[in-house]
Amino acid sequence: MMMKTNKERLGIYIHIPFCKSKCIYCDFVSVTNQSLTDKYFDYLLKEIEMYKEVLNQFKVVTIYFGGGTPSLVDALYIEKVVNKIKEYTDLNDILEFTIEVNPGTLNREKLEVYKKVGINRISIGLQSTNNNTLKMLGRIHDYDEFLDSYNLIREVGFNNVSVDLMFGLPGQTVEMFESSIDKVIKLNPEHISAYSLKVEESTKLYKLIKKGVLEEPNEEIDRVMYELLIDKLSENKYNLYEISNFSKNEFESKHNMIYWERENYLGLGLAAHGFIDNKRYGNVISFNEYFNIIDNEIKPVEETSVISEEECLFEEVMLGLRLSKGINYKKLNEKYNIDFIKDHNQEVIELLEEKMIEMNNESIWITKKGMSVSNAIITKII
Repeated sequence: MMMKTNKERLGIYIHIPFCKSKCIYCDFVSVTNQSLTDKYFDYLLKEIEMYKEVLNQFKVVTIYFGGGTPSLVDALYIEKVVNKIKEYTDLNDILEFTIEVNPGTLNREKLEVYKKVGINRISIGLQSTNNNTLKMLGRIHDYDEFLDSYNLIREVGFNNVSVDLMFGLPGQTVEMFESSIDKVIKLNPEHISAYSLKVEESTKLYKLIKKGVLEEPNEEIDRVMYELLIDKLSENKYNLYEISNFSKNEFESKHNMIYWERENYLGLGLAAHGFIDNKRYGNVISFNEYFNIIDNEIKPVEETSVISEEECLFEEVMLGLRLSKGINYKKLNEKYNIDFIKDHNQEVIELLEEKMIEMNNESIWITKKGMSVSNAIITKII
């Protein structure tokens, strides 16, 4: 890889694949057996060493510990990873340093270590304020435990907190979801992520729905919930800046913006994905493979693909339209030598007439009305 005279920005994602228990909707690579924790972190440090040239050549601006449940493991593991990264790059340019946490796995000692190593943003999983819903989902906490964790995060001094919610859940009414939104708004987090339930075939939820134990999500109710969410959060000064993400001014997730704007990011750990110099890669998903490959002093990458110009354009449009600011088609025209409006004339005219999109002399974006059917709009345009 060529040395970069003016260092480009880099985000780092680090996967911590351990959970106390598996939620019924989760299809992420995670395990409840924590006996491999020590070994996993030893090998994670070795993997970081393999990327020392990349860490030296880029300017690290965001770090994100995701999972799994990063807050489940001892905070000293997190500190070791940060110290290893610091061996190969300075972190003076860090804009945002996030760790995902779950209620029931957090204490003051962990939070103080997080603060000491430079973490400045906490993303906490709530999903619902209804205890019956939390139990049905397989969450390990109730709402009171969430409140205890949230208040502790604030006490320790974190002033950038994101709360996760889910909607379209089995048995969840619009009124139940509205209650969750209202309670979260009162807590005044800087950021709220709200995701519509997606039923993946590999999950326990899929099996329970197939057996008729739980009801399948209703698209119409899902849409009503989403539109309610947009209205209530907008009224309370949360900006919808991406389909599933809302923030107070200046508190957009800088790490996720790296994904959506197709900047470079390094993926470390089991099943992590990265995107460096227009090459996308994914790590192996088996612990044994991960350990064995690293033992051979090889990066634990399972697949790599070079993104073609056509794929780059596709990704820029698809990801850009997820953002409320939309895509700058004038820049796309210059970059790819195309005429975007001419190429998509019929689709653009129809969507404008339906008030699903708006445009000016350089950009196209999805309207508030279109956001609830954004996937269909993006599919139609691309």
